[in-house]
Amino acid sequence: MVFPEPAGILDANQIMQGLDGAPRWESVEFEAQHVIHAGDTAVLSYRGTGQRPGNAPYRVLCSSTYVRQGGDWKMLMHQHTLRD
Repeated sequence: MVFPEPAGILDANQIMQGLDGAPRWESVEFEAQHVIHAGDTAVLSYRGTGQRPGNAPYRVLCSSTYVRQGGDWKMLMHQHTLRD
């Protein structure tokens, strides 16, 4: 996964460790959602706004790439870009 600094580029183990004890989102909104399929691959893109208690809204452009393996969709890559 790729996040704005200071998080940066994280592998699966780092993501799982970071989720442990992380504050939950109070609210999340998605806009301008798009899906592109190419065989057993799908790319989702969207604008997201999240709010955690006591923090300013987190506004991002996101894309997630999924692959179908044995009938299940698995996330291959996820990326956030900060927006105003």
